[in-house]
Amino acid sequence: MEETMTNFKSVALAALMGVLSQGAVADEAFHIGAILPFSGPYAFGGEAAKAGMQMAIDERGGKVLGVPIEVSWEDGEANPQVTLKKGTRLIADDVHLLVGEASSPATLALSKLAGRRKVPLLNTISADERITGSEGNRYTFRTSNDFGMETQMTISYYETARPKSVYAVIPDVGAARDLWGKVKDSLPGLGIGVAGEDYPPLGNKDYAVIVNKIANSGADSVLAVLAGGDAVNFIKQAGEVGLTGKVEIFGPTLLEELTAAAVGEASLGVFSGVRYHYSYKNEQNSKFVAAYKEKFGEVPSVFAGEAYDGLSWFLDTVEATGSWDKEAWVDAFSGSTRDSSIEGVKTMRSCNNQAEQIGLMAVVGRGVGDQPELTMQIVEEFPADALFTDCP
Repeated sequence: MEETMTNFKSVALAALMGVLSQGAVADEAFHIGAILPFSGPYAFGGEAAKAGMQMAIDERGGKVLGVPIEVSWEDGEANPQVTLKKGTRLIADDVHLLVGEASSPATLALSKLAGRRKVPLLNTISADERITGSEGNRYTFRTSNDFGMETQMTISYYETARPKSVYAVIPDVGAARDLWGKVKDSLPGLGIGVAGEDYPPLGNKDYAVIVNKIANSGADSVLAVLAGGDAVNFIKQAGEVGLTGKVEIFGPTLLEELTAAAVGEASLGVFSGVRYHYSYKNEQNSKFVAAYKEKFGEVPSVFAGEAYDGLSWFLDTVEATGSWDKEAWVDAFSGSTRDSSIEGVKTMRSCNNQAEQIGLMAVVGRGVGDQPELTMQIVEEFPADALFTDCP
């Protein structure tokens, strides 16, 4: 009898160790906590990101690791305090993955929480370098552009454009100031002067004074490090006085189809970096765009494309581990390469959990066929090795 009990205990211990090696017993569902801006100036981006995430989930039959995927959709309002509060509640509900936010300050707050509580966080749009840099952590991953690569794209843009002088419109936040500081340092070597610079607050509604200063500065180029509602307000007001037809306007994240439509005719001829575009030519993107159009009746925006791509990548990685251990997911995602990205090939840098990828430059033009009336037309593609240095 004693020998039988000993054997039983040995078998039970071995079974327990096997379960622990896989992280945990399978849960009834894979729970995602998605904190996105569904109100405020970035609400259009939150809704588009939700659509992209839903496409990624539906594409795999709504399951991962053999169980249904459930999503709790929360409005982060692009607000750090609101995002932190909702992230805390979601973690208390035992989410397996956090996704969010769209604004960099809100994402930074969420990232610190995810790092402390050891929950994977997937960011698909915020660009502040600190997210995967000085304030990064093992659990936070970004699958879209950061300001570092967009700084390099901006410098490359001016190496080709070579205007006589630039007027900078930079929102009064650290990441945007850092980008402008690096670009500004590069301009003398390119023979380009600085005609002026302004630092409006985020959410600024009235750019009339700044537009007037630009018109009187003699600048032939404007660098506007704006996005969302700020970009719409600035370009609209610049267009009202004919400035958009007199100077070349560029921004690393200035416009995409949704914001170009909000601006209207004044957006024509404006240059912008784009983090994703439906017209990018590869097999995976063509399939995604066709499926998205069939489901939603329109082409996917940058927010939808990046959210779809990032979540698909993470869920495929989870599936490949065959494990319910969050640490195994994090280990597998860091350093992984996604050959089937809708943006070509992406590699998750193991040194900082930032996706290494191509950069795209576009100009607003008139759409043809079933394209949006105002569409971003890709004019240049920057290879990843021109935008990233090697990991130390």
